[in-house]
Amino acid sequence: MKRFLFIMLSLCFASVAAAQPLSTGAFAPGESLTYTIAFRSKVLVGANLGEVTTQVSSESVDGTPAWRISARAVTLKMARVLFKLDDRLTTWLATADGQPIQFAQDISEGNYRTASRYYYDWESGSALARFRKYEGEWKDTPIELTPSVKDFVAHFYSLRNSNITRTMRSGESRKIGVILNDTVRYINYQYLGPEEKEITGIGKVRTIKLACQLALPEGEKLEDGNTFYVWLSNDRNYIPLYLETPTRFGVAKARLSGYSGLKYPWESVLLGSKLKPDKE
Repeated sequence: MKRFLFIMLSLCFASVAAAQPLSTGAFAPGESLTYTIAFRSKVLVGANLGEVTTQVSSESVDGTPAWRISARAVTLKMARVLFKLDDRLTTWLATADGQPIQFAQDISEGNYRTASRYYYDWESGSALARFRKYEGEWKDTPIELTPSVKDFVAHFYSLRNSNITRTMRSGESRKIGVILNDTVRYINYQYLGPEEKEITGIGKVRTIKLACQLALPEGEKLEDGNTFYVWLSNDRNYIPLYLETPTRFGVAKARLSGYSGLKYPWESVLLGSKLKPDKE
């Protein structure tokens, strides 16, 4: 269960976007998205275990204009009896080109505690990754940067700015690298094309579908059986709406359960949405 909620999201919400001003993208300061995490197994049938909330605000970093994107994952009240989780992550993206500047992560899961800090230097093509367990000493590791290597919160939002329907053909695959603590993990993702999907709590929506799979550094996929699927709204917001991922214990699901401050009208819902915006 270590870092379960965020790892699940990062595996499926990752992509590559060309450097571009954030002002031209799919989101803006003031946006908030909430996801409900559910789990299905032979023992549990659709049990809601946790919630992930992301928020976008405006903030500068050492004089560089940036958007601050924060995310928090918590276990829901009933699930805390079995497992208590409170994970907090923040990335800062430069408004000029959308590239990450800094990243901070604090993980609290049961008795497990870790912290990570990443400092990006795109001019030199490297990042400093700092990691520690509990209250121990920081371990510093240099990470080689390419346009496809970022923290997973930055990837989450790069996906929405990548305009997949115009930049990828149905069936096309790509690879990205996700910085996790002091290493880089690789993911292959494939655009499967448009799909109308009925989503619990939302209704029928026009979506685009992606399949994602862990990969080796050279890009080879791992053995079958660990493919994750994500559906995004097929409109100008490109909101991640729903995902499914297998685990050793069953199937985990995440669905959009709350939102506010969208940059554009939600135009992909068919026949009206069951999900209404949160109060601003």
